[in-house]
Amino acid sequence: MKRIYYPSKSSNSFPDLSHCPVYECSVSHTIQQADLVVFENDAELSRLKKQKNQSWLLYHLESPRHFSFPMFKNLINFTATYTVDSTIVTPYYKYVPFSDMVPKDLNHSIEFDKDFSNGKTKMIAWFVSNCNGGGPRMNYAKELMKYIKVRKISVIT
Repeated sequence: MKRIYYPSKSSNSFPDLSHCPVYECSVSHTIQQADLVVFENDAELSRLKKQKNQSWLLYHLESPRHFSFPMFKNLINFTATYTVDSTIVTPYYKYVPFSDMVPKDLNHSIEFDKDFSNGKTKMIAWFVSNCNGGGPRMNYAKELMKYIKVRKISVIT
């Protein structure tokens, strides 16, 4: 039985481990007894000492530009982020079983002739996090808003 410690306070839910494809898994409430410890930020990492025979996984959904863990480089065994170079690629705000990530028959999964704008009344919906993160996206959005109505759904971090 593999035990996973995940001290998350975020809205993302931890996946159901009842059908863990690799081992029988359970959630541990004690970090010292965990085989795998999942971290979301450096504050959690800095106050803990890694146990012998324990693996650490960094789970993060922000751009690598907005976080860096150089002092923990030799402690992290795995990463789970949205970037394709992660150990585990995790799309935003949902858990997707690995078998569901790639369509079985790509030609039948895409409707090339479908008009996705049919029935829509709004021009643009913009989902954004880290609004004050710098970069040109906010300037681009402000310029776009001069010419067209943009509905903003944001999480300011």
